[in-house]
Amino acid sequence: MQDDPRLVPGVGYRANAVLIHLPQLCEVTLIDISMHGALVWLKGNAEIRVGDDARLRVLTERGNQVFEVQALVAHRRERILGLEISAIDHHARESLQRLMGMNPETPGLASRTLPVLLKSNPSASPLSA
Repeated sequence: MQDDPRLVPGVGYRANAVLIHLPQLCEVTLIDISMHGALVWLKGNAEIRVGDDARLRVLTERGNQVFEVQALVAHRRERILGLEISAIDHHARESLQRLMGMNPETPGLASRTLPVLLKSNPSASPLSA
């Protein structure tokens, strides 16, 4: 999975992100994302558990912030975290739509829920943490 240069469907590059769970800032790689959830690969060994609140900051290839959303850790399997996104502001919604809009053949990508993301990414399953 980590050798796949296109981890995020619709995005032609490996998307990096930071998961902010104070006092920790955890580097993560974005596996998949929608308006309702995200799957990330935790790069380090952080104390993050199911039920923890965090902020996901998605970055460009050059490390600039694209957008940030509030998330709940709803799934954890080893280094894979499943995040539920309950609210997304206007800027983040537009940024995510642009990010996902790179692949017009898959218009439903933005509306997927976390269980759908997990099912779409077999290496990130099963649903139970």
